[in-house]
This record gives sequence, C-alpha cells and structure tokens, in this order.
Amino acid sequence: MVDKYYETKKRWKEENPEKDKQSKRNWQKKNKKKRSINQKRYVKNNPKKIKAHSLSHHIPIGKFCAICGITENLEKHHPNYDCPMLIITLCKSCHTKIHRGKKK
Repeated sequence: MVDKYYETKKRWKEENPEKDKQSKRNWQKKNKKKRSINQKRYVKNNPKKIKAHSLSHHIPIGKFCAICGITENLEKHHPNYDCPMLIITLCKSCHTKIHRGKKK
C-alpha cells in the first residue's frame, strides 16, 4: 500500500513539475524556521558535499556531456566527494539518471 502511494506521488511530480515547484516554494515560505534547521543539519551532516560544491564554482564547465555528448543543459557532477576537484560535465538528463542509479 505504501509503495503504491509513493509511486502515485512520484508520477504526479513528473507530470506536474511546475505545480510541484510551487508547492515547495509555498512550504518554504510558510516554514522558514524549519527550513533553516534543515539546512543547518544538511551542512553539518554533509561537509564533503559542501566543500566540493563550493570548490566547483571555480572550475569551468565542459563543452559537452561526458556520457551522451549533448551540448545543452550541462551541469557539473562530482563522482566522488573525497576528490572535490574531480568534476565531470553531464547534461541534465544523464545527471538525473546517474543520481537515480540508472547509469554508472
């Protein structure tokens, strides 16, 4: 029963990305204190990610996706947070697939 709920919720989010974004924005506006607590907890629990992300701002993004070769909607990806200067360039689609475990 729980799996069906999460599958339905996931499908709705995929079909309604703008409504999902607006819902998140509304929650953030109404829950500023909770959001601040959550952000502080994330920073405390993920120091390697925070360091890697701050260092990545100084590294230029590549010209094409390392997986599919596309040249649009490019993003930076850290395959390993223990090596914060190691960054690969991926398109949004490939990046999403990697984080969902569909491509390695």
